[in-house]
Amino acid sequence: MMGWINRRKVTILGFCVFLGMLSGVDCVNGQEKNNLDERLRKLQKEPLLDEILRTMDERYQKIESIELTFKQTKVMMLMAQPVQSEGILIIQRPDKFFWKFYNPDQTVMVVKGTQLIIHYPDLKQADVLEIEKYKDRVAKYLGFTESMTKLKRYYDIRVIEEGQTAYMLELIPKRRRIKQKIERLEIWLNRESYLPERLDYLEPNGDTTKIKVTKTRVNGPVEDTLFDYVLPDGTTINYPIQDSKDKSLKEDDE
Repeated sequence: MMGWINRRKVTILGFCVFLGMLSGVDCVNGQEKNNLDERLRKLQKEPLLDEILRTMDERYQKIESIELTFKQTKVMMLMAQPVQSEGILIIQRPDKFFWKFYNPDQTVMVVKGTQLIIHYPDLKQADVLEIEKYKDRVAKYLGFTESMTKLKRYYDIRVIEEGQTAYMLELIPKRRRIKQKIERLEIWLNRESYLPERLDYLEPNGDTTKIKVTKTRVNGPVEDTLFDYVLPDGTTINYPIQDSKDKSLKEDDE
């Protein structure tokens, strides 16, 4: 049972971090806006960063689908040993998303309509999360239509390394909502393709995640059945967000 909880935390948290990156577009008050504008003016003086972000936009506009095979290592403060896993991420324009961890334990995440389905086949369990209010934002980023330069609104970005094969960027969140999930994000971009080769992020609680991309395929054939995901008969379906809301309402009534 504890293994399931740990796996569940790693999987859901990873996707919540991803959504948190997309959902940091809250309105800001006047003082925050002034500070933001000042930081943007400083960052916009960095020609190399601007060139990298513009090139990312140009390259990504040519992508219809992408498949990334990766290895992930997560170090959690409450666990003695790192959690290591392997998986595959497939994105197809405009809003199709399939993410599968297949080693050591299977976990499948797929965006289907307005729902995020997280399936644990060996446990015959699944979590279903409603993401309708994030749908447009997710589609923009998964569809490679949102400009990378807009990341400056949500992160202070620096070019830390200019290696022969990759750029390493450091991103520090500006918005409170993102800071609650990410303290620092580091991305290594291939200097030829401008696609990510490695991603490390540190959470406020001290947990760290390192993701290394081992294989990339762009605009290859993708099976539509991947995204029309059907849970097998006998699967117990949980609604963690709704259950949490119901519990809070019940406690308020007591």
